[in-house]
Amino acid sequence: MITQQRLKELLHYEPDTGIFTWRVNRSNVRAGDIAGFLTLNNRRRISVDGVNYFAYRLAWLYVYGEFPYGILDHVNRDSSYDGIGNLRIATVKQNSRNSTLAKNNTTGYTGVVRSRDRYAARIKYNYRQIHIGVYDTPEEAFEARKAKSFELFGEFAPERNL
Repeated sequence: MITQQRLKELLHYEPDTGIFTWRVNRSNVRAGDIAGFLTLNNRRRISVDGVNYFAYRLAWLYVYGEFPYGILDHVNRDSSYDGIGNLRIATVKQNSRNSTLAKNNTTGYTGVVRSRDRYAARIKYNYRQIHIGVYDTPEEAFEARKAKSFELFGEFAPERNL
């Protein structure tokens, strides 16, 4: 497994942008080139000494000197942005809360469903569906859901209305 020292010998990391660049010339890259490639799920992988690593895990190692214990969550849900301020340690449950809007959502708001001619807000907590209320507009329902989400989940409350 790579060490922080070895990583810093080979790569430079910019904590604001999350971009790694090579410090050394290698077989098919030059010093200054952006390291790695984007996978199909928009995560950057970097091969170092014959081992592939996710860039966000290398970012943690580069800054903190050790690999993160457990899962790293991208705060803004953009898995291609590996700036250290966008990364936080999370449980599986916390990480899943910070996911994107379901594809079958017709209101455009997470946790908001059409209820006849009004909009119902709901949220799942500890495997149970909680009914928050019924509102005239989807925006009102979403604001109520968002307030409940902050109450229940704190910093892992997803602020999404995509």
